[in-house]
Amino acid sequence: MEPTRKEISRRNFMEIAIGAIGGIMGAILGVPAIAYIVGPSLQQKTADWLKLGTVSKIQPGTPTLFKVTVESQTGWVTSRDELSAYVLTDDGQT
Repeated sequence: MEPTRKEISRRNFMEIAIGAIGGIMGAILGVPAIAYIVGPSLQQKTADWLKLGTVSKIQPGTPTLFKVTVESQTGWVTSRDELSAYVLTDDGQT
């Protein structure tokens, strides 16, 4: 018995080729687009300490007001908040 060869027609070859090219182009455009959309929601940046100012601005025994602006980003929304803190020290160092 002779194995039968199935020949592919020109029309079927073009359908397969166009489908493969379209799939490759979709993957090339789709992967960065998904990363662009999902990426910011996966990033989490938190600061443990905020620099308020220099120690020389603090008067010992007197509460000193410091204001700082904090910028936070949630997804694509960026917000700026102003925080206030009073600093009190007895010796000017701690």
